[in-house]
Amino acid sequence: MHHCHRGLWICAFQRTWSSQTFIGSIPAGNFELSCALLFSGSLPSKATRMFQFLNMASISYRTLMYHQQCYLHPAVNEVWRDKQASYMQEAQNSGQHVHFGGDGADTPGHCAKFGTYTLMDLEKNMVVDLQLIQ
Repeated sequence: MHHCHRGLWICAFQRTWSSQTFIGSIPAGNFELSCALLFSGSLPSKATRMFQFLNMASISYRTLMYHQQCYLHPAVNEVWRDKQASYMQEAQNSGQHVHFGGDGADTPGHCAKFGTYTLMDLEKNMVVDLQLIQ
């Protein structure tokens, strides 16, 4: 757009620049960082502290936790349920015996209120169920 102001021609334009693409309203790189931290087993609190020590711009701990709670954990749970259902269907359809083994665990040396119990298919070396027990 061009217009004249007191004898001077001024050219005004507006451009929006973004350093990364978006997934909906979430910057893709931010979401990828949340994914990488969760799937690598890293602790968000330690990762965000490391970014601070490096004086590196990053998303906040709160944002990381939001991504995990609202998007990543539900996605992991859905994939887990789908895999578990297809395993059970396959085991039923095979007509073969399945050999299971299980074990419960809590934190060694502590009187834990909660523990986990894992059930595995011993021949496929595959976890088929995981329960949090009290």
